[in-house]
Amino acid sequence: MELKLSINGIYRWILIFYCILLVVRDLLQSIGAPVFLLLALLFIVPFALLAWEFLRNLRFSLATFFFLLLVSFYVFIYPININGLQFFLPLFCAGIAFRQVDYRFLTKCFLIAQIVCLLLRLYLISLGIITEKEFGADWKVSDGRSVFDFGYGNANSAGMVFFFLCCMIYCYWYERKKWLAFCLILVISLFAYYYTASRTAFFSNTLLMFTFFIPTKFYSFLKQKDFL
Repeated sequence: MELKLSINGIYRWILIFYCILLVVRDLLQSIGAPVFLLLALLFIVPFALLAWEFLRNLRFSLATFFFLLLVSFYVFIYPININGLQFFLPLFCAGIAFRQVDYRFLTKCFLIAQIVCLLLRLYLISLGIITEKEFGADWKVSDGRSVFDFGYGNANSAGMVFFFLCCMIYCYWYERKKWLAFCLILVISLFAYYYTASRTAFFSNTLLMFTFFIPTKFYSFLKQKDFL
């Protein structure tokens, strides 16, 4: 029992370190600083955890299979999608590596990291360290207003960052404060659409809010039928 608790504690501290890496990588990339070392660490950390898990159990687990499958997939599409290998693969691998951590603690870490990152980004924009671009969006909105990229270089990327924030709010507060989470997601999605005009983020948030109205019995039914 003590061994399990110590291993769980190690996973939690590594998760906190991983979230700090994500925040630092996000901000440094926006100011044009080299982030190769951070990207390497974001990949090495979950890889090391999965390797450690394999050595502890000495068996080829389902997690190991999915990890190898993901690596193979992104290596295969690397010539046409370099961003997948750089940004999405490390997060997918982290999701597999940290699956044993309590999901509330995990979502809390990512939620805090996301909020801290957005606040620091806003502060750096105000200082002029991160450059925020302004775009015309006449083809998206009828009032002729401009939209902003929040320093990400693309307004749609900025919108999706707000969507990820909404996902963390959903995971962390859905069971305990369901309608507070719904209100927060609604406000954030409206603000994100007004600020970035990202329809992808807006439709994604709309779909996320729709799930609040699905009866709990429906999820129980799917669970009984082994769909979930």
